[in-house]
Amino acid sequence: MLTRPFFHRLAEQGHVILDIAYSLYPQADLPTMVSEVNHAILWMKENSRTLAINPDRIVLMGGSAGAHLSLLAAYAPGQPEFQPAGENSDTTVRGVVAFYPAADLRDTFTQTQSQVSRIQRPIDKLANAMFNRIFELHPDPDSSSARAGTEYENYLVNMLGGTLEEIPQVYDLLSPITHVSKDCPPTLILQGSDDVFDLTLPVRCLHQALQEAGVPVVLVEYPHTEHGFDLILPQISPVAQAAAREVERFLAHMA
Repeated sequence: MLTRPFFHRLAEQGHVILDIAYSLYPQADLPTMVSEVNHAILWMKENSRTLAINPDRIVLMGGSAGAHLSLLAAYAPGQPEFQPAGENSDTTVRGVVAFYPAADLRDTFTQTQSQVSRIQRPIDKLANAMFNRIFELHPDPDSSSARAGTEYENYLVNMLGGTLEEIPQVYDLLSPITHVSKDCPPTLILQGSDDVFDLTLPVRCLHQALQEAGVPVVLVEYPHTEHGFDLILPQISPVAQAAAREVERFLAHMA
């Protein structure tokens, strides 16, 4: 949504863009979504000659939920829960670009528990309404109407199948920060300092963990900038243009 101008910009520079339409909750759970990203990586590698690309130069990129999935696929290529059905192939990538990702679901759970009392600003109310609308557009036919109309503060519990206290191992499995190691690919993280979903601090922790593991990583933090900053009038937005240039420089280093 709203990413086509940026995709065209990169394509004009010679990059091949594959826009992955992964399944959405509640039709799919998070491990299934990551496995679909890995399936797309395998497809690109298998068709690299037809696409005229180098299979060793694939870079994952995503924003928000897509950034979360990109980091999981990039950091845990051999994780059994994330493998496409019947596949046991190389899904490693050259690099990963993450716009405002959920880096630590433990922290996300904690933040969502106090989100209701803090939703006062118009932008926060808009974000909450957006989440509720998403779940209404993708209702679970096997769930009750109350669950189909999931509120933002409950979406993570419903999506993962329990609270942090009930299933901590699932929260760890689905947190990119848990999978940080020296083998992680080079990473570019783009984050707004005033993110409505309180992602800034965990992103900083992810950046520090990657540095300590010896992974090439760059965190670019934009002051007074909200979630989705690259999608609002990207052709004229200074912060969107700045982020696009950071991505271009990162991809040049990955070539």
